[in-house]
Amino acid sequence: MARMAWLLSAILSLAISMVSSVPRVHADPLPANNNKVGINVIRWFDARYLSAVSQIVNSSGGDWGYVTALLVDEDRGNPARVQRFLDDANRFHLIPILRLATHQSGNVWVKPAQDEAVQWRRFLTGLNWHTPATYLVVGNEPNLGIEWGGQPNPREYARYLDSFLSTFADLRDRFKILNAPFDLSNLTQPGMMDEFEFLAAMRSEVPDIFTRLDGWASNPYHFFEDRGVRYTYRGYSLELDYLGISLPVFITESYIGFVDDPEAIGRYYETAFSYWLKDPRVVAATPHFYNPEAKLFWMFDADAAGNAVGLSPAALRLRAMPKVAGSPSFLATLQAPTAPPGSLAVILVGGKPDYPIANGHFYTQTNGSPPGKSPYGYSITDDAGVPFWSEFQRLGGAEVLGYPVSRRFFMDGFISQATQKFVLQWRPDQRQVWFVNVFDVLHEKGKDDWLFSVRQTPRDPGSAADAGLTWDAVMQRHWKILDGDPKIKAVFEADKDPLSHFGLPISLADMGNAVVLRAQRAVFQRWKEDVPWAKAGDITVANGGDIAKEVGLLPIEGIVPESPPPEAR
Repeated sequence: MARMAWLLSAILSLAISMVSSVPRVHADPLPANNNKVGINVIRWFDARYLSAVSQIVNSSGGDWGYVTALLVDEDRGNPARVQRFLDDANRFHLIPILRLATHQSGNVWVKPAQDEAVQWRRFLTGLNWHTPATYLVVGNEPNLGIEWGGQPNPREYARYLDSFLSTFADLRDRFKILNAPFDLSNLTQPGMMDEFEFLAAMRSEVPDIFTRLDGWASNPYHFFEDRGVRYTYRGYSLELDYLGISLPVFITESYIGFVDDPEAIGRYYETAFSYWLKDPRVVAATPHFYNPEAKLFWMFDADAAGNAVGLSPAALRLRAMPKVAGSPSFLATLQAPTAPPGSLAVILVGGKPDYPIANGHFYTQTNGSPPGKSPYGYSITDDAGVPFWSEFQRLGGAEVLGYPVSRRFFMDGFISQATQKFVLQWRPDQRQVWFVNVFDVLHEKGKDDWLFSVRQTPRDPGSAADAGLTWDAVMQRHWKILDGDPKIKAVFEADKDPLSHFGLPISLADMGNAVVLRAQRAVFQRWKEDVPWAKAGDITVANGGDIAKEVGLLPIEGIVPESPPPEAR
C-alpha cells in the first residue's frame, strides 16, 4: 500500500476464460484447532527465516501457524527454490499462503500476461505439496496504480481474478483461490481508486466474482480508531458487509500508522491479534516482519543457525501470546454453511429489532430489509472516546433523533454519524454532539434543483439578506418566514428546542399538493390533499439524515449496514 512504504507486493495478470464454478459464499465457524498467528516473509524463503518465524508463531502452545510468501513470475523458472520453501515450511510446521505476482519495472508492478493463470497452474501442479490444500492470493492491492501497471483498472482485475477461478475450477479442493487484498484507506485520486468504487466496477464486469471465492484476503491497516472501521484492523468487516458475503478471512498485512514507538506498535499487535483470535471469520493474520522500503528486519531477524534474534516488543508480545496447536489438514475443513451468516443473531436477541451491545446499542430497523428479515443494522456506541451513544440518549434517543442510518464516518474534519432525522458531528472542543445543517450543506453542494424536483423542497435563497445583521436580527428575520403558514409554525414551535433540532427557517413555498417549509436541518410539509402517507391537513417532517443519505452526502463506507456485533452472533 502506498500508505506506509511497506508494500513490496504482488500484482497479477489478465486472462481469458470465464467459466463459473460452484458458489462458495459462506463459511462455517472455523474449528478450534487452527493457530491463526502467522508472519508474512515476503521473499525471505531461506530455512533460517522460516525457523525463526516458527519460533514466534508456534510458541506458547501453538503449532502449525501460517507463513505468507510472495511468488513472482520468475520463480516459475526455479521450481527447486519454491519446493525447498514448501519442504522447509512443512519441516517447521508452517502452513503456506502464497501471493502470486508478476515482476516490477522500476517501482511499478507490470500487468500480467493473458495466460498467467494457466502458467501458474502448470507450475504449481508440478510441485510436491505437504498440506491437503493451499491458499493462492491473486495479486495485491490492484486499486493502486503502482500495483497494476501504473493505473488501477477494476474491470481488468476482475477478468484476471475470474481467469484463476476458471483455470483452477477442477482443482479447487487442492488450491483455494483468494482475491488480492485491497488498499482500504485511500480514496480516489490520481493513481489510485477508492476500494468500494473498485469493488463495484469489478462486480459490474463479472457479477458473480465474489461469490466464487474460497476466502477473503484483506490488508486492514490501522490509522484512526475513531473515524470508523475502515481505518482500523477490523476493516475486513466493512469489506464483507459491503459485498454482502461471509468468507474466511486471511489478513496478509497489517500495521499501525503514525506511530514510531516500538512499545506502542507492540501493544497494537497485541490488541489486534486478541481481536482476530476471537473472530471466528479470521483464519490467519500474517503481518510483515521485514520493511522492504527501509530494508530493515523491524520485527525480528534470524541468525545463521535459524534462531529468532533482535526481537522487537511486537515480536515478544506475539511470541508470548497464548496459542492453540493447529493442524496441517485444517484447510480441508472449510465448508459451506447450512444457514445464512448471522442468522443466529435474531435468535440470540430474542427477535428484537434493536438490543444493547458493549458500550452502546444496535439497531436493525433501518437496514433496508423487511422487519425481522435481516440481522444487519447500525451500532451507535461510545467507542474510542467518542460518546455518540451517550449523546444519542441525552438528545432524546430514537424518539427524537430517529434510528441510526449509518456507521461512523469522517466528514468535514469531524467524526460523524447519521440518524434518520439528523447528521451528528462530534465536536471535541465542545465535548458534545452538534447537528449538521444538512440542507445548508446540500445548498452549498448544488443540490437545490434535486431537492426541488425530487423532494418538493423550496430552494434556498442564500444568505445575502443576513449580511451585516446581528444574530438576534438574523433570528427575527428567519422566524418571520413561519408566519406564512400558521399551522406549520405551530408544529415547529411546539418542539422543546426547535432551533437545535430544526435550525433556522430558510424558505416557505406552495409546492402544489403541499405547503413546504425548508429549515436548515429539516423540511415540514402541510399536505393540501390526501397522499399515501398522509391525509389532507396533516403535517409531516422530512428527515434530514435520510435525505443526506439518499442524495449521496454520506460516504459509502458510512452507509453500509453492519453485520451483528460479535456478542450477538
